Amino acid sequence: MTSIAKLRAEYQRVVGEAQHSMLRQPSRTLKQHLQALADFATDTTESDVYGSGELIESLEQDMATLFGKEAACFMPSGTMAQNIALKIYATQKDKPAFACHPTSHLVLHEQAAFEHLWGLEAELIGEAYAPIELADIKTLDPARIAAVVTELPAREIGGQLPPWEDLVKQSRWLKEQGIAFHIDGARLWHCKAAYGKSFAEIGELADSLYLSFYKDLAGISGAVLLGTQAFIDKAKVWQRRAGGNLFSLHPYILSAKLGLEENLDSVDDAVHYAKELAQALNTVPNVEVLPAVPQAAMFHLIVDADEPELMAKMVEQLEASHVQVLPLPREKKNGSLIFEIPVGRAAMSKPVKFWHQHLAQLLQS
Repeated sequence: MTSIAKLRAEYQRVVGEAQHSMLRQPSRTLKQHLQALADFATDTTESDVYGSGELIESLEQDMATLFGKEAACFMPSGTMAQNIALKIYATQKDKPAFACHPTSHLVLHEQAAFEHLWGLEAELIGEAYAPIELADIKTLDPARIAAVVTELPAREIGGQLPPWEDLVKQSRWLKEQGIAFHIDGARLWHCKAAYGKSFAEIGELADSLYLSFYKDLAGISGAVLLGTQAFIDKAKVWQRRAGGNLFSLHPYILSAKLGLEENLDSVDDAVHYAKELAQALNTVPNVEVLPAVPQAAMFHLIVDADEPELMAKMVEQLEASHVQVLPLPREKKNGSLIFEIPVGRAAMSKPVKFWHQHLAQLLQS
């Protein structure tokens, strides 16, 4: 095991003892989470069975209504949901190609499932460090492309978003060209505050969208795919073919409902808090925030530091203060370490100066 691997393992050991974290939502132990789900269920709550039942159908209907769509389908993962959406469009239009950003989850984190499992082709559009805009969309050949996927906000570039007016124009142009518009909404919960628009107004722009329940909402896992009734009827067939129509998903559904109840209302505040937090952290020497002014409840910290040295300090700080101010670095670029900072109720439980103080102490020790 390399020294970096050992430090990462040591970090993972001590981070579980942290009493305060700057990342996402307050954590629960496994036992606490399961107990919370048991307490959340009522004596009359009945499990779903193969995608049917009030428990799962009520969640699906709530999400469809919230985003102004006809129907929804709960699925085990966003990977399944999005590939199914793209397969439907490819089959409908007899075009195997879709377009997406170079940093799309479909490209970077799924072992090219779209190609190997679903027989699809990806065309990359846009600049690697900027969100997709109308000018990028207009480079596409409508005769070849069945759908466009855009991630709102875009995780790999610090949660950046295209301007609302540009997004509306993208939607309009794609509709005119007969190209389906799908939103990768893994963190779409941020966009209501970021754009100052309702979820229904955002949903109206897309033919389909996917939402995640485990990131900002702290669910166990799970996703929902939204669209027209006809689209969702097809999605359920593909879900069955893909092995995703499980006998029961009730722990995931209960967790999603609990996460919505506990965390959804706080996401708007987190978007605003992220701006204040980033401004403060940007004053710490050898730290740069990307984007300079966050648009979502997340951003990246670019830290000019030696990786083994900084990670050793992170372990020491956790052991001494029980405060987690940085996650493990997600990548190293041009000699700097990149950290992803997802903001939620955990960070907001403390004033910005608390996190500024601990980051400054960590980097200056």
